[in-house]
Amino acid sequence: MTAAEANAHPEQLPFNLAPSEHGHSADDLWQAAIADLKQMVEHEGQAAWPEIVKRYDEYSLYEFLRHRGFSEGAIEFYAVMNFVESDLHNSFIETLREELGGFYVDMQTIVGGMDLLPQAFYREVQDEVRFGTEVRAIEQNGDEVKLHCRVGPDRVTFRGDYAICTVPFSVLRPIEADFSHDKERAIRQLNLPRVDQDPVPGPRAVLGEGGRHRRRGVGDRPADPAHQLPTADDSTSRGVLLASYTWGQDALQWGAMDEEMRIDEALDDVEQIHPRIRHEFEVGASHAWYSDRWARGAFALFAPEQQTTLQSAILKPEGRVYFAGEHCSLYHAWIQGALESGIRAAREIHELPAPSA
Repeated sequence: MTAAEANAHPEQLPFNLAPSEHGHSADDLWQAAIADLKQMVEHEGQAAWPEIVKRYDEYSLYEFLRHRGFSEGAIEFYAVMNFVESDLHNSFIETLREELGGFYVDMQTIVGGMDLLPQAFYREVQDEVRFGTEVRAIEQNGDEVKLHCRVGPDRVTFRGDYAICTVPFSVLRPIEADFSHDKERAIRQLNLPRVDQDPVPGPRAVLGEGGRHRRRGVGDRPADPAHQLPTADDSTSRGVLLASYTWGQDALQWGAMDEEMRIDEALDDVEQIHPRIRHEFEVGASHAWYSDRWARGAFALFAPEQQTTLQSAILKPEGRVYFAGEHCSLYHAWIQGALESGIRAAREIHELPAPSA
């Protein structure tokens, strides 16, 4: 079914809804559930969020929906249609913030590829960048920070007045450092979900034609295909299909497969929607973020109560070490969270009192 057909005739979908829920789309049910909170934010702006967090930070998304009277069938309906079935036991506030903050509204992309952004940064600071340098320990005193690093078989130490640490907490955890108890607890406990991605390139004969198109499918199988056509430079008729984007338990199971099997399973699922995909398929790739040495998870995503119990410790500097990255913002999983937190950390250091002579 198309999304329009599903919204117009939700009764044709196989969900066991309560009588009062019949005839309503998943979006209708969700908007009714959050209407009062949406009104608070519209009237009060950012000032509404402390009260919302105080009331609902302890709720998972599942618990909030039950609290608002959703039947089990309606929860399944909403979760499948909005790609959040593996998010149900994470913080409700995370989902609400994306919804009321309009995170999916007016999304921007960089023509030519998003990697142009880090490349532009690199051109400005390339003389300072050290590739292949793994931080093993952070040491500091009242005057400086030392980063003890490994470069291949060699050891090297970098010294500075301050350090800004932007690595995910999952990567930071094994690095030796003398941080406070609250910071160490935040590093250990911050939730980073498992995500597996399987892009499968294919010609536009399968995926559609003309201009730049974004399409997305949702379903109850691991492969929920979404794709954009044509490729960034418009020089080829080929497009790229993001054949599978899995979370939670699905990602754990898919991550246990080798890459060839993951791609084959993704093709099996996509074939239910695009029957000719195997005839058009050329090559695919897969990435399991949880097994990536430099990520060890996809992005930060609060569990219930973690904003209340961890956020202040996540942001707090440790002596001369400051922290940034999407996990140090409330824009979890988004590039603007990394940018915002980087600017914040740089400003905090810039505004420190000048050292006495």
